[in-house]
Amino acid sequence: MVRSRYLDFMISTNLHRTPSATGSHPSRAIAGGSTQLDLFAAIQDVYREAANDGSVVSNRDLYPELVKRGVLSAEEISSRSPIGRSGALHSTGARRVRWLQQTMRTMGLLERVGDRRGHWQLTPGAKRELTIAPAGVAMLAFETKYGFAIWSDCRTLFSSLSEPVHLVLTSPPYPLRKARAYGNPTEAEYVDFIVRCLEPIMKTLVDGGSVCLNISNDIFEEGSPSRSLYRERLVLALHDRLGLSKMDELVWLNKSKAPGPYQWASKRRVQLNVAWEPVYWFDRQPSGGALGQPQGAAAAHRAAEEADRRGRRTPRRRLLRWRVSDRPRRLR
Repeated sequence: MVRSRYLDFMISTNLHRTPSATGSHPSRAIAGGSTQLDLFAAIQDVYREAANDGSVVSNRDLYPELVKRGVLSAEEISSRSPIGRSGALHSTGARRVRWLQQTMRTMGLLERVGDRRGHWQLTPGAKRELTIAPAGVAMLAFETKYGFAIWSDCRTLFSSLSEPVHLVLTSPPYPLRKARAYGNPTEAEYVDFIVRCLEPIMKTLVDGGSVCLNISNDIFEEGSPSRSLYRERLVLALHDRLGLSKMDELVWLNKSKAPGPYQWASKRRVQLNVAWEPVYWFDRQPSGGALGQPQGAAAAHRAAEEADRRGRRTPRRRLLRWRVSDRPRRLR
């Protein structure tokens, strides 16, 4: 999975490891199974709390606070290991913190406090709640036996991937008129935005690989009960510009969805209340391999199962089952 400013992508590949922002192994865990991103967030929280109190935090105060929050162990801070060609002894925990401080400085999140060594503070622009992933920075968010998540800008990270991709499953932000804190493209920008994000993946998407998009059905023309045609424009663009074929349109029924649009459905009763969202399933080459087996079907099944695991109990259409032998057979 790749978490970026705009999109969460779940990508099924043969990828096992990706270099991290600090140059250390991305799967290297910190105390208690936490990861680089846990440590990154904890450091930022400490500095944010200090900024709210009007105080300044030194590294000498920072290390025990991080141990207290469970993202570093006391042993990592106190123990010394040979580092670099010289073999000089350094604290691995303190060194990891300093690496992240320099990374955050490059990202424009931290600045030194005058000429005081080991004293940092948040920059004015870093005091907002969300942090934008800058180009070229990739950090491990978490890892399980099924894979790992990377915090990065998808528009730059995907172009560096060389492993074959079998499935892309994502729910991009909707083209809302009032942007959320994480930012989202407008309706006019939406098609180009999605195409730009997916385009780098096309070079490694295998034949029969699937792209599954969960987008909103509830975007309306301004001042009108008629629905926007942005979904139709997006489907055509993905086919014409990226060569993807539409396999199906699955339905996610959300019974807990609030009634709306209120003005048109609940008040004036000239439109239906919203209750579902589409999940578009696209395939790179629907004809599949020599046996005529659509490899994307298995990926689509996995996408639907993943949606179920995330709490989306989707009454979806029954996907076609294909029988494969030494030679192609007709669909039964």
